Amino acid sequence: MATLSKNYKDELNAIKSKIQESEELERFLDTEEEEDYKEMQQAFEPLLESLHSTVADKSPLQLISFEKALLDDDFEGLFLPRILGYSVLRGEINERFKYIYPQEHFSEILLFISNSANFEYIWARIGQTVQIGFALSTDIWVADLLNKIENKNVRKYLQGQQLLKFHDPEVIKSKYLKYKRQFEKFNYLVPYFP
Repeated sequence: MATLSKNYKDELNAIKSKIQESEELERFLDTEEEEDYKEMQQAFEPLLESLHSTVADKSPLQLISFEKALLDDDFEGLFLPRILGYSVLRGEINERFKYIYPQEHFSEILLFISNSANFEYIWARIGQTVQIGFALSTDIWVADLLNKIENKNVRKYLQGQQLLKFHDPEVIKSKYLKYKRQFEKFNYLVPYFP
């Protein structure tokens, strides 16, 4: 993983400023209505997606640093469901459809979302991702992650995403492959070096 270059940081900061100075954010803060949050998503997530795509294509070693830079409250939780999905799909899995190594980037993004002031507007877009991520992880790892979440309602919601049917490797395989197809057109892979 490489640190994020200045030009990408500058572009991210410009998008962050646009979000913070936008009428969409002002309207959302006034009403706190889901429709106003969706308007923010429509206005700004394409900008974040475009920049993510550029980093993935031109500087893939910086992709994780780019995604970590999005873990900033001033982005209002925008684009986090997508990068959470990317983090779930990046992990190497074994023949029993379990991660070979713990997915700390998945954990970091999910913990940030869990503590976000906009969690109630994000949660509907992360259910399937969390189910797949939890199914691919060990129960001990998931329990440890859930213990780090202070908000009882958020913890309860996430515990509900741990489904018993996902203990069968064939069910996990089927759901994982179906989930992965949703991301076929996106470049999210990152090279790892031992």
